[in-house]
Amino acid sequence: MNSQQQQLNELMSRPDINQVVASYTDMREKLAQQLTTEFGIGSWQNLHDGRESGCANEFPNVDRYDVVRRNLDRLSSRQTLSSEQWAKAVEVISNLANSYGFTRTGPRVDKPPSHYLTVLDQYGAELFVGTEQQTVISVTTGCHLTPDAKTRGTTRTSTPRQ
Repeated sequence: MNSQQQQLNELMSRPDINQVVASYTDMREKLAQQLTTEFGIGSWQNLHDGRESGCANEFPNVDRYDVVRRNLDRLSSRQTLSSEQWAKAVEVISNLANSYGFTRTGPRVDKPPSHYLTVLDQYGAELFVGTEQQTVISVTTGCHLTPDAKTRGTTRTSTPRQ
């Protein structure tokens, strides 16, 4: 995927960043709700630590202001899952994640009391759930076009987004 047009075509086949953030935020919220329902994990705190970065390494021929990756705000609870609960939690996490297109298992750790699971989607997004001293849910998107770039359908020469 070397040419600018090939890279742009790949990105055009994906939802724009706002669409994917809305979908993944919904997934994150539903997952927190399911962990609360199934295991009593509650008092979720939104850490408001989301950030955005570029995708120059993955799509070097597309204008850097047209394609982005976002880390959604993490959700955290001081409550944890026990080692006995973890196997069922992996099933709950995987089933919900699969319904949002997260079908590939990434890194996983099962060393009590530490348990971590990463699930990936077709665009390189990562859903991470971990429990040790707290339970954390985080989501990082893959690379997606901004809504303006997706509407435009072409790349531009580098000028900052407004």
